[in-house]
Amino acid sequence: MIAIAATPVAAVSPAVAEYRFTVRGSAGQAVHVRTAGVPKDWLVTFCTRKVCTPYRFDGTLDGTGRAHADLRVFPTGEPHRAFHAFTVYVRGGRTIVVTLR
Repeated sequence: MIAIAATPVAAVSPAVAEYRFTVRGSAGQAVHVRTAGVPKDWLVTFCTRKVCTPYRFDGTLDGTGRAHADLRVFPTGEPHRAFHAFTVYVRGGRTIVVTLR
């Protein structure tokens, strides 16, 4: 079974919502995470030490069965529609709703 969580952290800018995204499961397990419900004028990125990827996170859980990413949410331009929540889901697994703070 895979578990996912998004914990709010201090953002680098007032326009950005930032979270510590964690995936837990079995060591070596491949995970495929996607987002849904994000308006077209907003961007959600999953950033690891190596790369930032929009709207998705694909990886392999480490030897402890975990993977982490910085989850960032921000508008792509002005004007933008406000929105309050979006969904993060693991293919074949868990779903969480992230509420913007």
